[in-house]
Amino acid sequence: MKNNIFRLCILTGMALGLWSCQETEIVVPRVKEIVSDRVVLIEDFTGVQCTNCPNASREISSLAHKYNGNVVAIAYHTDFLGLPITKDGYKSKYNFTTPDGNLLEEEMGGYQGKPAVTLNRKLYDAQQEYLLTSSSILGNIESELRSIPRVVIDIENQYDAETRKLRTKVDIKPQAVASGDFRLHVCITEDKIIDSQIDNIVYVKDYEHNHVFRTMLSTLAGDILGTDLVPGSNLSRTYEYTLPPEAGWWVASHCNVVAFVTDLSQKAFNVGAVLQAAEKHVIE
Repeated sequence: MKNNIFRLCILTGMALGLWSCQETEIVVPRVKEIVSDRVVLIEDFTGVQCTNCPNASREISSLAHKYNGNVVAIAYHTDFLGLPITKDGYKSKYNFTTPDGNLLEEEMGGYQGKPAVTLNRKLYDAQQEYLLTSSSILGNIESELRSIPRVVIDIENQYDAETRKLRTKVDIKPQAVASGDFRLHVCITEDKIIDSQIDNIVYVKDYEHNHVFRTMLSTLAGDILGTDLVPGSNLSRTYEYTLPPEAGWWVASHCNVVAFVTDLSQKAFNVGAVLQAAEKHVIE
């Protein structure tokens, strides 16, 4: 089976207080098609000044396309290699970094390099860190998709184009009895944002950014759902948000609502394992 290779940017110190990127290969096995109700969450910590990050982004987009409906992706642009590009002729129009993205990166143990990805906020095998620099992170997708989801998540969006107000209802339907510390996380991502990016050493002015984390609708830590999951019950939460009227981005037809349930009792750092995820366009 043919493998894909990411080249990971490792932070190394240099004289005069500068930083450089040392490339390390990440081998990502191809996975087979699987019919499943399980939806996995890939979180990608990236940046517009990360020369190797587009390789990871393209592979994640490919996986999301291949497993249509079974893979949800969020791309967090954080301060490390994520601040706007200032090079003449390629200056960034937008700043994709967010306080929540930076905080989440810290909650997961901080960066070891970029691109860095995490699958379902879990530690696999002998893994010691969420933000991996090894090949195992995406290689576990197949086993995750073969597992039976403990909850089903339904998202219903109502969007008023005139007021730009979004109303999102999220229903969580337990499928098995379980005890833990269950949280609901809901956020908005955006696709097709055109802006600058360093792509394999080349500055690209019209790069298409996808899965970009924009804002949380729930709290970053997740809204409390309780300690017990009981089949036949229905847990529901409703959120409202007005999309900012900013030119070039916050395009409603390019925005998505992502929801996922975590169990904080299953944690290694300060985040809980993802039980199930879901995604729905703001405008269908």
